[in-house]
Amino acid sequence: MTPSVLIIEDSLTQAHLIGRLFERAGFRSGVATDRATALKELNRQTWALLAIDIFMAEENSLDHLDTYRQAAPNTPIAVMTAIRKGAPQAASQSHNAARRAKVDFILPKPFQFDDIRQVCAEVI
Repeated sequence: MTPSVLIIEDSLTQAHLIGRLFERAGFRSGVATDRATALKELNRQTWALLAIDIFMAEENSLDHLDTYRQAAPNTPIAVMTAIRKGAPQAASQSHNAARRAKVDFILPKPFQFDDIRQVCAEVI
C-alpha cells in the first residue's frame, strides 16, 4: 500500500508543489487548506504523515497540535514554516516551540527534495 501524507497548508499553490515532492518520494498526497478541512480528512481516512504549515492565515498551527494528535494518534507530524514578513525571528521561535512540542520533523522553507526523501524514509 502506498503511504500517504496530508499536507495542511493555506497556500494551495505551495501545497501542490509540496505534494509533488512527496509524490516523487513515493507518497500519495492530499491537501487541506485549513484546520477544519484537515480534521475532516483525518476523520475520513488514515494518513502515514501530517505535514503542517505553522503559520496558516491568522493562526499558529502549533497551538493546535494536540487536536491533530487526537484526530490522528501515532501519526508522525512534520511542521513547515518560512520567515514571516515583518517578523524575521518568528520562524526560529516556532522551530524551537515545535521541538519542545516534540514534533517528529521540522522542515524550514524552502526545503529540498532530499529533505522530503529523508522524512519519507524515516516514516516508512
